[in-house]
Amino acid sequence: MSADTGDGDGPSVPFKTIDDFRYDDQMGMYRARYDAASAHELLVDIVLAVADIEGATTDDIDPAYRSIDADAFETLVRANAGEDLSAGPLTFPLGGHRVTVVAGEVTFERRPP
Repeated sequence: MSADTGDGDGPSVPFKTIDDFRYDDQMGMYRARYDAASAHELLVDIVLAVADIEGATTDDIDPAYRSIDADAFETLVRANAGEDLSAGPLTFPLGGHRVTVVAGEVTFERRPP
């Protein structure tokens, strides 16, 4: 599966944990659904998605570990796995975007420069 950026070219990134990755014109941001059962791979797919949005490689964006602890990330994603929002959304900066993960959905909102 690959993202639909709406630019007609279509991105080239196959994701393992996210699907329905697309630009939401109404919200002005990218959105995707994710498989919480694969939480240990979700952060990798988020990094790939940000790189894809930016038309860059993963080497061109700041490493995710500068923004978020991978073990804590996985724990919080699993806490939200059952659509129980008690853990709340998890938001962190990555590659010029504000990434928010909450119960089955990831959003990528461009941060102002």
